[in-house]
Amino acid sequence: MEDDDVSILYSHGDKPISQSDLVVCFSADFNRRQLPSSHEEAIESIWSSRCSANKTLWNGSKFRLHSVSTLESGRTQWDLGLTCYKDFLGTNFSPDADLLQEMGKNVAGNLQAFMADPLGVGCVLLTSDNQIVLLKRSGECAEAPLLYDVPGGHPEPGEISGDALNASLFTPEAIVTEIFSSILREVRDEVNLPLHSLSAPLLLGVALNKHSHNRPSSEYLVRTELSGSEVTTLYNTGSQSEASESTQVHLVSHDQLMNMQQTNFWQDLAPSAKGCFLLYQDFVKRSCCTQR
Repeated sequence: MEDDDVSILYSHGDKPISQSDLVVCFSADFNRRQLPSSHEEAIESIWSSRCSANKTLWNGSKFRLHSVSTLESGRTQWDLGLTCYKDFLGTNFSPDADLLQEMGKNVAGNLQAFMADPLGVGCVLLTSDNQIVLLKRSGECAEAPLLYDVPGGHPEPGEISGDALNASLFTPEAIVTEIFSSILREVRDEVNLPLHSLSAPLLLGVALNKHSHNRPSSEYLVRTELSGSEVTTLYNTGSQSEASESTQVHLVSHDQLMNMQQTNFWQDLAPSAKGCFLLYQDFVKRSCCTQR
């Protein structure tokens, strides 16, 4: 499971996991390492320049994925710290990102040691008539403009503790709940589907976006009780809170998804969609093998 745009950090294969099977270890030890002062100043400079060009930018806090492991119990553990959008633009999206990764490798034995690596979420949204929902990203989007993407975004630390980011509120249970809740909110806010129409998310795995120097995104399977035509109708009302992030909804059949690499449309996908689809294809193929 590899592509020029994405790689797979890990896959749950034919057994995607529910919220109860994910464990989080949250610590400041898992934040990115502090860079030498000249590089930290460069992060501030990049942020200032970006804000001057786009007045809508704001520096929201994000969870940082440091590492993934499997516990003796068989449950999956994520080691998480905190980061922010400013650091993401100043490290993963920096013109010097390759240098920062090389520094991480030399200093800490870890390419990502100095990278913000904010954790994203995305999903294969499967309708009741077995169609997959894609959105065409707006030309105003900073990442992957005009490409087709799955619904997605980020878990928000502020949803747990508010803007003050009270660390005592970041319990493992609260963080896991926010992670799984966030992908459902993104579907609601981007596609305009009511939360009651959505299934509990199942975690497929984590993909890495090579265009943003291995920024991680957790990918899920979410089903809706609505048909493709009902989804399209709701999207086209334009009343969703994040309507400006996309310009149209696009449905593909399940068979089209499973063979998409052989079509020209694969190149019209955002890296995040490619990672999500690679993990879903792995799930379906392994499930078929298990059932034989």
